Amino acid sequence: MNRSFQTLALTVATTLSLAAIAPASQAETLAAAPSQNVRQTIASPITPANLVYLAYQGQFQTQGTPSYQGLLTGYQSGRIQAQDLVQSGVKAGLISEQTATNSGYVQAVEQQLQTLSNIH
Repeated sequence: MNRSFQTLALTVATTLSLAAIAPASQAETLAAAPSQNVRQTIASPITPANLVYLAYQGQFQTQGTPSYQGLLTGYQSGRIQAQDLVQSGVKAGLISEQTATNSGYVQAVEQQLQTLSNIH
C-alpha cells in the first residue's frame, strides 16, 4: 500500500472509531450498498467526517458530486466546496435543510475536506 492510502485509512478508521463511541441518542443507522442510495434511518445528521467520506466513496455521484480523485481535484481547484457536499447530503436525504444552514456544520465539512486533500 502506498503511504497516502495508509494515512487516509488511518484517518478514516480513527474518525469512524470516534463516531462509534457517540452517545446512543445521537447514533445513526446507514444502509449502504453500491447499487442503492444511502439512507438515514433516524433524525440526527451524519457527522461532517462521514459526509466527506461518503462523497469520497462515490455515494453522491447521482447528486453530481464526483468521487475519489475527482472530488479532491474539484475541491483543490475550487469547483467543489463544503456547501456543495452538504447540499448533496440534503438531496440524498442524509441531512436536513436545518443542518445544511448550520455554519458550524458546513465549516466542519470544510475542515474534513482540507484534511482529506492534505493527505493526498
